[in-house]
Amino acid sequence: MTKDMLRDNFNTLTLSNAVIFFCRLVCSCYIQQHPDLFAPFVGIHSQDPMVVARELKNYCLREVNFLFASAIWKVESRL
Repeated sequence: MTKDMLRDNFNTLTLSNAVIFFCRLVCSCYIQQHPDLFAPFVGIHSQDPMVVARELKNYCLREVNFLFASAIWKVESRL
């Protein structure tokens, strides 16, 4: 594969969104698996692990996985 072919492939909306979605998914998983590192950053001050886990999951769904939710909404709105 040449540099031009690679550039052209990554400039397609489908592939670039897939790469971005994968990276965001990895970040979301990492954030949720390390709540003690990210809860203070997100503004979660609870000491209850269940509350922290729920709030981090909500944060990831709202902020980190937003591209995926946005893409689903666009597809559903076209149906």
